Amino acid sequence: MSKTRLLIMILTASLLPAGTGRAAQAETVCDILNDTGVSGGLIVQIGCSDGRSGIELRTNDRCFVYSFDSDADKVAKARRSVLEAGLDESVWVDHLDGARLPFADDMVNLLISENLGKVTMNEVMRVLAPNGIACIKENGKWISESKPWPPEIDEWTHWLHGPDGNAVADDTLAGPPRRLKWIAAPLWSRSHDSVPSVTSMVSAKGRLFYIVDEAPASMSGAAPDKWVLVARDAFNGLELWRIPIDEWGWQTWAKQFTVRFTIPTHIPRRLVAVGDRVYATLGFNAPLTEIDAGTGKVLRTFEGTQFTDEILCLDDRLIVAVNKERQNPGDKSGAPAPVRKWVAAIDAASGKMLWKTGDYVGLRSKTGPMERISHLSMAAGDGRVFFVDGDQIISLNLTDGSEAWRIQRPVVPENKMRYDIRITDMCTLVYDDSNIYFAQLDPDRGIDWREIRGRLHAFSAANGKEIWSRECSSWGWGHPADVFVIDGLVWISGFKDDFYYGLDRNTGDVKRKVSNFKAFDNAHHHRCYRNKATTRYIMTSFRGLEFIDTSGEDTSLNHWVRGTCRLGAIPCNGMIYGTPHPCDCYITSKLNGFVGLLPAHDKDSAYTM
Repeated sequence: MSKTRLLIMILTASLLPAGTGRAAQAETVCDILNDTGVSGGLIVQIGCSDGRSGIELRTNDRCFVYSFDSDADKVAKARRSVLEAGLDESVWVDHLDGARLPFADDMVNLLISENLGKVTMNEVMRVLAPNGIACIKENGKWISESKPWPPEIDEWTHWLHGPDGNAVADDTLAGPPRRLKWIAAPLWSRSHDSVPSVTSMVSAKGRLFYIVDEAPASMSGAAPDKWVLVARDAFNGLELWRIPIDEWGWQTWAKQFTVRFTIPTHIPRRLVAVGDRVYATLGFNAPLTEIDAGTGKVLRTFEGTQFTDEILCLDDRLIVAVNKERQNPGDKSGAPAPVRKWVAAIDAASGKMLWKTGDYVGLRSKTGPMERISHLSMAAGDGRVFFVDGDQIISLNLTDGSEAWRIQRPVVPENKMRYDIRITDMCTLVYDDSNIYFAQLDPDRGIDWREIRGRLHAFSAANGKEIWSRECSSWGWGHPADVFVIDGLVWISGFKDDFYYGLDRNTGDVKRKVSNFKAFDNAHHHRCYRNKATTRYIMTSFRGLEFIDTSGEDTSLNHWVRGTCRLGAIPCNGMIYGTPHPCDCYITSKLNGFVGLLPAHDKDSAYTM
């Protein structure tokens, strides 16, 4: 981590009461690392002595150590030791004369001290990140204390938040960005006419994971790429580990370079993080792989999962769509037949495949040579997995893979958008509380721009019976209709009006509505990806990021930050995470790179970031 990256972290202050659960622990620094299980991130030491213990704390490339002491002579001696060890880029030593630590709230993963001096435990707990650990020596024994995960913030484990497909974070802190917490490279994305430089991003247990092209930015999308799976600490932005991915990018799914719309729309479904595990395909035609979230160590690949296409994780069970053969790129001479698929369930603990069934095709997001690459758009909940197979909507029992029901998908006319996008297969499938909600676009003509008519159908998750349906809309290219279940209401965007509607889950009746006029009254067009939401805001992406308060009429416009094409930004951990993107709107003021953004400081909150 460079000095520039550390120094841009904004310092904010809030005092928290000390956590609970103290217990006697280790005797040495090495014992502390083993006992706490901290494998990387920001490690702070108060009392650096001769610098040797700070060097010992830097056990691997995932650790950045910051040592402090109030004695200037000890600081100088420790700096010499660090310099002689060649670790001055990753072990910093500084003078601390006072009670305030020079870090923003919720930054530190591990804090160690034999003597806190003027620093109080309130100050220690302020700088600790959620799940961070403080090890303090008291009466000759090391005592550890962890900072609990706040109930006000949430994770984002799948592309659409969770396995249910409801892209809503149960996070009351994430909101309109007002403070910059951290920023990381790459700052620039590929050309706007290339495959997006970030294809997947999720977060679990205070870590952020994403798949990114780190090749130099180029006006030519056909230039060589360099794809990697990267893990960062979600609260301080420090890189934890990376894994190269060789078979990824446009060459994998297209024989000729085209534009960003060539990317398969389900690519973000290839990355899931749950607890201390990451599940991913380390290649476009690769098996399901399990990775240690803290270290990046590949733990195993799952037998029988070659050509995994989508991943869900529900109740310690992995649910995967698996292609029956390799997906090769087509060419303009003709559209090859889509690769057919199984759906399978795997016990996450043992790795045993519990069942595998089916001969499905799914949905095709484009016409022409990209028709061969399809997806099921799976969602899961209540002991079932749901997906769309062409003109059918299907439900399987998670216990044994048997078919629970199969219904005819509502018929819509076949129409396309610009770039041969198959607009009528741009569907949204969400499970919630014994119902599933299925939205599809329903245009009466070819569509080129702006608002598109659709229809939302509510079905019983038990038997597939339709309960009600209602007109809704999408806002443009590559953007399926929004469906959010928030606070017991199903939220959709109205068609040819200026409102988001909160509908009764059982009847479809309007219970609440909020204006979207301010959010969408801007030039250009909506970004090309699904919107996200929290329990407080619908987070749209028309110009940048717009936050529509579902309990009132307030809309916050943030034109200077956004997510990249086909993926977007995500709200979790009390923050908003943006990505590198190729847009040149607000070129003199927009944020570039991966960014972690905080809302305005709420002095009245019990937990302030």
